[in-house]
Amino acid sequence: MIEISDLEIKHSDIHLMKVENLIIKEKGLYLITGANGIGKTSFLRSLAEHINTCDKNKYSNKVSFMSAMAEYNNQIPLSGHDYLSLYIDKSQFEVIKKHSVLSALLIKKISHLSAGEFQSLTLAAQIYSNSKVLLLDEPFSHLSSHWIHIFISELIALAHSKLIIIVSHQSIDELSKASEVFEIIDKKLIKRENLK
Repeated sequence: MIEISDLEIKHSDIHLMKVENLIIKEKGLYLITGANGIGKTSFLRSLAEHINTCDKNKYSNKVSFMSAMAEYNNQIPLSGHDYLSLYIDKSQFEVIKKHSVLSALLIKKISHLSAGEFQSLTLAAQIYSNSKVLLLDEPFSHLSSHWIHIFISELIALAHSKLIIIVSHQSIDELSKASEVFEIIDKKLIKRENLK
């Protein structure tokens, strides 16, 4: 369990909000929503820092953070397979090969991928990693509805064994299956009734 109290969320010394009391279970899928520019990414970064500082013995080297601004660099001289092998165990490639389109990305050079294809690889690197905690900032940017559905299904299945926190401004029906849904409104993190 991760307990947070009086966590100040700032961006460039600007006060965005204060999270007074929040308890997050060790496993489950949590969704944080809110308008663009309201502090979702800053909250996720502060949460990552809190986990790495306060719970480092429990989660040492097991927290994975995916930024919304994942660097798509078409100059990376790697194949999709080589790129993923930097983040996941070889055993996970068998799982990835079950997804025909994702499997096809393994043989392509990063320099030949679209932004959506690269986002798919980046998200796959998080999903199939050994991390116990996945902090995903706008993970569905640049993805088609088909890929969003595939990845959300994977994340829902993983929520039985990992803690997954997604921040998103997108309204995606499948995310209503999250363990808990929060919205940032008026500098407060408000728990919403789950729509399951």
